[in-house]
Amino acid sequence: MPVTHNASVSSLGSEHRRSFTWSSYAFEVNRRPGRVSASTPVRPRRICVYAPSLEAATAGAGVSPDETYRAIAIRPLEPWFNRSWPDRQEIADFYETVGSALMTGCGMTAALNLAARIAHSPRMRGIVGTIHHLVMHGEELHVAMRRFPRVFSPMQLAMVEAAAATGLDKAGGLLVTLSARLQRDGRIWRKFLAALAYPASVLLLTIIGAIVLEIWALPPMVELFRTLGGRLPPITRGFYAAAQFLRLNAAVLLPLVVVIAAAVASAAPRLLRTGLVQRSIVRVWVIGPVVQWLALVRALGTFVLLKQSGAKVRDQFALASAAAGNCVVGGFFDACYNRIALGESVEEAFTAERHRLGEDGLRIAGRMEIGMAGADLPLLLNHIIDEIGDRAEVRLNLLPNMIRWPLMIVCCAIIGVVALAIVLPYPNLIADVAHQQASGGT
Repeated sequence: MPVTHNASVSSLGSEHRRSFTWSSYAFEVNRRPGRVSASTPVRPRRICVYAPSLEAATAGAGVSPDETYRAIAIRPLEPWFNRSWPDRQEIADFYETVGSALMTGCGMTAALNLAARIAHSPRMRGIVGTIHHLVMHGEELHVAMRRFPRVFSPMQLAMVEAAAATGLDKAGGLLVTLSARLQRDGRIWRKFLAALAYPASVLLLTIIGAIVLEIWALPPMVELFRTLGGRLPPITRGFYAAAQFLRLNAAVLLPLVVVIAAAVASAAPRLLRTGLVQRSIVRVWVIGPVVQWLALVRALGTFVLLKQSGAKVRDQFALASAAAGNCVVGGFFDACYNRIALGESVEEAFTAERHRLGEDGLRIAGRMEIGMAGADLPLLLNHIIDEIGDRAEVRLNLLPNMIRWPLMIVCCAIIGVVALAIVLPYPNLIADVAHQQASGGT
């Protein structure tokens, strides 16, 4: 019997919100007997699917024509691991598989069956199986995909909807292009997080080391010096008072720190979406340009894909602005569309608002003018996207080396101040001992 969990699946447009009971299903898949498999038997494979119905789970298993399947029991802990949402790479694989299959002449249901077969997570298999089941019953692909807004972004849905009228072959090419764009964005974003992880971890370890020194190394030394009658410098007395305060109030401070950290972590996504924070991040040394380049790559990539798919001009600019994830880049596309709505041409709008993006805006406006004069505009913009993406990757590769020395200076200053508080009393103690010995000798 499947293990069930309640989850809501939203359907946009004229559809209303419906609640389904998502369940964990398991299947054992075997190869059909044949001339090859009879002599070299293939071990059956086990497939888990997290889907809203048995029909969707069966479609999500992605069984090949030369295979048979049967439902089997769910293992005890499997339901806890089946509910994780698919990542960017798995979504990109979905578009690549469906697009490639459509380009080779496969039908939509066959393409979705292939996509279910290569899905990694049980939930993604269930999502693809649900889409497959709905498409088989006459629903359009983009309508079925709208039931999963957490997986497929508005830009992707708008592109799929616009590409549906261009024919399966062209739609397949657009989906493959979208997959490549998602994969590159994911790769650059992972590099960005990896580049920031090194300085953040080093700084965190330095702060922890300084706290350990202050709480466990400084107090015994201070007590010893006081016993010997040594004089403590002001910096040592200050650190000793702070260490005593931390030790005496640890039962209150530790839960408070945990609560504050949890509150900051929960509020961080909302803070990062505010215009003030986004504009401030763009101005940060070294990191700011990379953030703007990544946002520009996402926005321009969205704009080009929607333009190629034949989406409405309003959707091209609105979804490009939303895909940027940054108010500076998003404001550029919003301002451009406002000018277009007042009657200006696309190239005039890009030229008039190019100052918002600095040098990148100048290059984009120049390419827009060339493209509107008769050149291949998507090709020109794709060249800009590749150029900006390459520049971001180069900066990300150099980022650890660029911030190494400033980071070392900060870490040495943190540890150095605590070490100074520990070491400074020694000269005073030596001077006091020498003075006592001199007084005794006289």
